[in-house]
Amino acid sequence: MQQEEIWDVDAAQNYDTPGAGMFAPEVLGPAVDRLAELAGSGSALEFAIGTGRVAVPLAERGVSVTGIELSRPMVDQLRTKADEATIPVVAGDMAAATAPGKYTLRAVGLPARRSSVAVTMPVSGASHRSPPLGLTASVWP
Repeated sequence: MQQEEIWDVDAAQNYDTPGAGMFAPEVLGPAVDRLAELAGSGSALEFAIGTGRVAVPLAERGVSVTGIELSRPMVDQLRTKADEATIPVVAGDMAAATAPGKYTLRAVGLPARRSSVAVTMPVSGASHRSPPLGLTASVWP
């Protein structure tokens, strides 16, 4: 099964669970606070940005966020929360896609269904390097 088949319209429309699980404030809040701290006054690049679970609150904290996402339906869900001007997204596989610009933070938060691609982060992240290098990864059960 291809990633595009896993992250289809149905998966995207049912992905967000506001206030529960990986969307619970006690889970998401500290993670976003730490990522905002790591980004500092720079920009963040989120691999597998999905529906914007991390990117939207990070952008709300004033961090400029760009994403890379393979699934068009996941980006469509993100677009219900933030437009392209607010959170630009490059369509493609995070192992190969590149986003224009320099990023002080490269981050990915992967649910279990995406954990198989976590190993590609350093390879893809190398093409977005700007000092200081910051790559943060989280795999959610």
